[in-house]
Amino acid sequence: MGTLKVSRAATEKAEKEALSKLTREKIERYLIPIDDFEKWRYPNPTDNTLVDPPVIESDAEGTDQKCSRCKIEFTVSSKRLKERAQKGECHFHHGRLAPERIEGIRKWIYSCCKRERGEEGCEEGVHVFNHGDDDHLLAKRVPYVRVGQGVDEKNKGGVEVLGMDCEMICESESAF
Repeated sequence: MGTLKVSRAATEKAEKEALSKLTREKIERYLIPIDDFEKWRYPNPTDNTLVDPPVIESDAEGTDQKCSRCKIEFTVSSKRLKERAQKGECHFHHGRLAPERIEGIRKWIYSCCKRERGEEGCEEGVHVFNHGDDDHLLAKRVPYVRVGQGVDEKNKGGVEVLGMDCEMICESESAF
């Protein structure tokens, strides 16, 4: 009801709201088979040990790790972080290596400081580590969480979303 202008505005608003709703039909084309998760190195959403790991180790305090930046073995410690950061226990390059011709010779040079491969890092900080592709080690620190509200039969109108990490979508109903 109302003027044509008001009616058009209401129709446009309703259409925009409908387009912004995420429905199962909209995401079906992006689903990947669970069998392909390993191929693309994604965690298996049907592996309950990632959601409820048998052991939870919230920190790595006191464990020996290899620094992801400088590749030196170190013992994880949260003590005196500020002092250790200022002292610079880890020397690393934040840039990438790329081949360059210097005086006719091909050399590998860091983009951050133009130093050659093998030279000491141009940045200083504390040692850091990560678990790389080992989903079970990561789940021991921070267990995976399943999405509580999915797009399924009970939400036929869709759910409102701001963004979605699409590579983690799978065919499994249990993952929703």
